[in-house]
Amino acid sequence: MNILLILREELVCLIILLFLLRVSRAYRKGQDGRMFNRLLCLAIVHATLDAATVWTVNHTDTVSHAVNCAVHAVFYLSAILYAEQFLVYVIHLLAPEKERLWNRGLLILAGCYAAALPLMSIDFEPFRGTWSSAGSASAVGYGMGFVCLLLALFMILRNWGKISGHMKYALLSIVIILMAAEIAQVLVPEFLFTGGAATLATAGCFFTLENPAVNLERKAMVDAMTGVQNRNCYERDIQTYEASYLSNPAQRFIFLFADMNNLKSVNGLYGHDAGDEYITLIAMTLRSNLKNAEHIYRMGGDEFLAIYRDVDEDVVIREIEKIREACEEEAGRKQYRPLLAMGYAVSGPQYRSLHDVLRVADYMMYQNKANLKREIALETSQQGTKLNLTGLMDRVFEALSGSSERIYPFMQNMETQVTRVAPGLAERFGLGQEFFADFAGVWLERVHPEDRAAFRAEMTSAAQGKQPFREMTCRVMDRKGEYIPVSFHAGLYHGRDGEPDVFAGYVVPL
Repeated sequence: MNILLILREELVCLIILLFLLRVSRAYRKGQDGRMFNRLLCLAIVHATLDAATVWTVNHTDTVSHAVNCAVHAVFYLSAILYAEQFLVYVIHLLAPEKERLWNRGLLILAGCYAAALPLMSIDFEPFRGTWSSAGSASAVGYGMGFVCLLLALFMILRNWGKISGHMKYALLSIVIILMAAEIAQVLVPEFLFTGGAATLATAGCFFTLENPAVNLERKAMVDAMTGVQNRNCYERDIQTYEASYLSNPAQRFIFLFADMNNLKSVNGLYGHDAGDEYITLIAMTLRSNLKNAEHIYRMGGDEFLAIYRDVDEDVVIREIEKIREACEEEAGRKQYRPLLAMGYAVSGPQYRSLHDVLRVADYMMYQNKANLKREIALETSQQGTKLNLTGLMDRVFEALSGSSERIYPFMQNMETQVTRVAPGLAERFGLGQEFFADFAGVWLERVHPEDRAAFRAEMTSAAQGKQPFREMTCRVMDRKGEYIPVSFHAGLYHGRDGEPDVFAGYVVPL
């Protein structure tokens, strides 16, 4: 029979793969496409060996048994390497911080299979008009490949909510095709479709995940340095989250802000390369430990945001502790001490939108950042304990809050627009919490309807700095539902740069 008729499927696969190789090299350069290029090269090797085995197994009269066995052994090994590379490709897309570890482990596994090949059998038998191979070498080889594909499927399903729509359905379809080909090859040895399946999978990856249009869109949503999603992606996703929250406020959203405390020091002492390595380390630490977060974004140079949906607060607290433990472990291996300030906020009926939740989380993170700086200053002082003004405002507020049972202070950070109120004020008027993204709106709802217009005008004047300090009396509903007279005092304070810094005052029930 003409050799072209015997190898027609394998030749078509090789033509497709060589075309992909030519097209991909036209626009992918350097390290940009290294993972896909490896997958493509292994597919070409596997398709070539597929053609070689089909020829040799059907020409046992002219090809020696030893050559036949050697060609088939390398063919099985190429099937394992392709499945392993596909798994690494999936890990590269979904969890790049684990890529190197998995790659090394899988290569060791393939090496073990190669070393054990002399101990396994390779048999050649006729099956329905054609010859094919069987024996323990093929069974173990296809079995190992199937396990790798099963792990890839697990990774896809585990990260299902974090993957964009086109990517997750493309990866799911491709891995199912490969797994089906592995199963069919074991059940029907003469099927000989693993080369075709590898070609379909590689072409699928190229046209759905690696072509220029899709790849550029994916890059626009991913931070190039760390591999986590960027602010562009956050701006897109928050619209969907906001719409979902407004349609169903019972959903629980938790926003966790994380800020690197000493990036400037690392840049100054060890150079910007070390600073970039530090940023990447923190991103990998967050991805490894915030396992229940639906998305992790790099919001700025040293600031990250994680969003949780329908997750208990206790889970978030545990993952924050894991982050702190991981940073302490890294401190023993680095010249510097990795340090993260973290703060979170949980959605609820007191928030009008997720943007308000975000602002409170941002405030809580900055408060934690101030506390960390104060602790470091006390630890590193060379002249005994010294006063550190970082966080002093919060400590003064806490002292004032506990100094009187009838005078309740409040304080609004003009940068974050988050207001903190004394615990006594929250308790007396049934506010339910101490931090508010829209305290003016919450408080105004409790002011007597007849007093609201005057109260709004007075407080607006004070917040705009038109008057140095405002004082007025109005009626406010307490936690019992009764209106009581309250003396309200407030003023705007400026920082050293002359910009508005704090809007603060106190409430006195009369």
